[in-house]
Parts: sequence; C-alpha cells; structure tokens
Amino acid sequence: MDNWQEKLKLYDELISKCPRFERLGKTMPYTSANGYMFSALNKAGEIGIRFSKEIQEKYIQELDTTFFLSYGAKMKGYILIPKKC
Repeated sequence: MDNWQEKLKLYDELISKCPRFERLGKTMPYTSANGYMFSALNKAGEIGIRFSKEIQEKYIQELDTTFFLSYGAKMKGYILIPKKC
C-alpha cells in the first residue's frame, strides 16, 4: 500500500470502528479527545498513536517499532504503528 490516499482510507476505516471519534485535519489527519491529539497520519502515510511512557516502552519492545515522526520531528509520546499490525 504505497499510495497516501489508500493509507488515509485505512486510517479512516480504523477510526470509524470507534464512533466516539472523528478524523480531523485536512493536511495532517488526526484524532483528538478532550483537546488532546492521540493519533495522526504523517506525510509518509505512517500512523502514530500516543501512549503513556510505560505503554510506549512496552509496545516499542513488543512490536519492534520506534517513535513516530511527523515533518521530521519526533512526536513526544507517540509510537510508530508498524505495517505488520
């Protein structure tokens, strides 16, 4: 899945599974709750999700992943969701 539009469609499908949330943002799609962004889709079509520090460390190890980058900057609190998930 190399096309950004296809990745956006997948991101929207994931979000649609939880009717409490809606996708926001036109150029950088994201979701938020109580004014805090908790997921995003970057320009590379990668998904990042925000977790507590303890959960970040757990998932980084279990999923063999790393921190999420957006516009070349490390997003504090976000991990990159690997393609295999």
